[in-house]
Amino acid sequence: MAPLEQRFQGILRLLLAVLFLGVALDYLCDARSRSGADKWIVESSVWDNGTYTARYAYLDRRTGLLRLYETKSGRLLAERTFIYPDKIRLDWEPGMVVYSTNESSFLHDGAIEFPPSTLDRILAFFP
Repeated sequence: MAPLEQRFQGILRLLLAVLFLGVALDYLCDARSRSGADKWIVESSVWDNGTYTARYAYLDRRTGLLRLYETKSGRLLAERTFIYPDKIRLDWEPGMVVYSTNESSFLHDGAIEFPPSTLDRILAFFP
């Protein structure tokens, strides 16, 4: 293998390691922030006789945490951390709960559809 290729592979490995550490550190900080949630507010879906239950809390002056559960089993189905402008308000609509009209990111659009996606269910397993 040429020295230039070895150098390139070394730089690529270093960049991937730094990227991985950055993502892991961001995730750990976010998980720590979410673990401090207290004073939960609980609401149940109204249009389907309470199939879903949402719990939400304020993490700080601008950040909310929403957890969506299956009411019968109590199983966590989805979790979102989001920025809100004023007071958190959930809008229960047929087929979804809207938690933020300001949310716009790669994975989330301010609503959770029913039933939550496979990705939502997988991510709900992580702290």
